[in-house]
Amino acid sequence: MTIYLLKVVLCSTLFLGCYYLIFQREKIYRFNRFYLLLSLFAPFIIPFIEIESSSTPINIPPVETVFIPTRGVQPLMVEKEVFIAPKQTFEINFPLLIYASVSMVLLFVFLKNIFVLIQEIQNNKKIVLGRIPIILLDKKITPYSFMKYIFVNRENYERQGIEKEILLHEITHIQQGHSLDILLIELMKVFLWFNPLLIFYKKAIQLNHEFLADEAVINTYGNVPNYQCLLIEKARISNSLIFTSSFNYSITKQRLKMMTKSTSKTKALLITLAFVPLFAIAIFMFSTKIHAQVSVMKTNPKEVISTEKGASNEMMKQYKDLIAHYNKMSNMKGIVTTKNIDKNKKDKDLLVSIFLKMNKKQQESQTIGFMKRPNPLPKIKISEKDFESYKNAKKYGLWINERKVKNSELNNYKASDFSQVFISRLEGGAKYVNGVSRGYDFQLDMMTTDYYEKYRKESLEDKSYMTYYKVSDY
Repeated sequence: MTIYLLKVVLCSTLFLGCYYLIFQREKIYRFNRFYLLLSLFAPFIIPFIEIESSSTPINIPPVETVFIPTRGVQPLMVEKEVFIAPKQTFEINFPLLIYASVSMVLLFVFLKNIFVLIQEIQNNKKIVLGRIPIILLDKKITPYSFMKYIFVNRENYERQGIEKEILLHEITHIQQGHSLDILLIELMKVFLWFNPLLIFYKKAIQLNHEFLADEAVINTYGNVPNYQCLLIEKARISNSLIFTSSFNYSITKQRLKMMTKSTSKTKALLITLAFVPLFAIAIFMFSTKIHAQVSVMKTNPKEVISTEKGASNEMMKQYKDLIAHYNKMSNMKGIVTTKNIDKNKKDKDLLVSIFLKMNKKQQESQTIGFMKRPNPLPKIKISEKDFESYKNAKKYGLWINERKVKNSELNNYKASDFSQVFISRLEGGAKYVNGVSRGYDFQLDMMTTDYYEKYRKESLEDKSYMTYYKVSDY
């Protein structure tokens, strides 16, 4: 989740930065409105886009020496026949509690502002100008608009003190639906408040709304100097409602500057086309990279450290005796020992120190060994065809999130629910349990997306050595 939020903020920064540097400077207001709304949502979607990569081979340790790509300390080849019911515990999720609390406060403010506007509409005199309802207020305000309503000072309106340019400006806000944009971003701030750039998005969207309304007034009445003087006069009075479009917006200076600016059609076209490579770059930078699925995966492990000289005879005896001690604690040779060793830090540290001093020949003679933890397995995408084949219990023994389950359990999932699959062929004694055939040729370990993300995070943080055993001694 942290990586996702970071991608959202960085992607928003890219889009908004390019808007300020490139698009806002030009008179392409309708395109800018489209760009701002599109780039407002895109950062929340782009991280979910998956780009499949098959150019880099996936390097995964072998079946001959089984290692642990999952979170726990048990090797993948361990048969886990016992089903343990999940513990019923109640834990407070503080990050979720904080998120919900902030969202509830912001939602209250949002609804309160809506209620204030509704009250003004219901409790004040209303007249209709054309098809536009005008609400007459007793308080001293500059005209502002919200949805289909224009709000004006009663006294000014009745003595015809409201300029025709002002009314057209607000009518343009209504006709072009600018209030919907503001409502949208305010609602996003309620639930996506953790993205601080939404504040800047709102300011950019509001300013562009003013540019659009100013353009409509100038195209209708001309006389730019007269209109500019009118804006300066109206900007002295401030309205406080967050959803409304009004003249008292704090960036009057930028509006005055844009009225005298011109952009050629050719330049406007080139600038608007620039958003295509910009979005392509954003997708490339912030999407999720996945690897094509590899069926049966075999390579030679390179994570075992050895020495030329080797361990002394005394060290080898100490190592052998300690392993024998743990073997006595095991009902199945090699499997429970790894789990029990990992539980005893003092003994494990001693075994690791001796094992790393052994030469390769000494290490190869051991049933239990230690190796550096490999990098987490890459995220992959499962094809529908492969997913259906995994339901074949005669071919695959299935584990989901390190829990042995029936293959029919996959009927409760979709292929897209999983982000990692590890397939290993059973060889020699690994095909049998207490002399009885397992009934399948491959062990299939699958991770759901949530489980994979947790496994990946823990794998990157865990710098300890991992315990492994040799399949031939199973």
